[in-house]
Amino acid sequence: MAKKKSKRRHQSFKMTPHGHPQGKVFFYIVLAVLFGIAVGYLFRDQVIAVLGAATFSY
Repeated sequence: MAKKKSKRRHQSFKMTPHGHPQGKVFFYIVLAVLFGIAVGYLFRDQVIAVLGAATFSY
């Protein structure tokens, strides 16, 4: 009985590595935010180049 329970627990740990899915989710959220900022910055540069730097000159 105990061995079967440990096997089931091991499978669950395989589903969620280290038994802390929230930490992994937070890590992916941080990656997504950084990626979004980088893409937005590059996209903004493209928009400025297309519309003309004179329009956005400071």
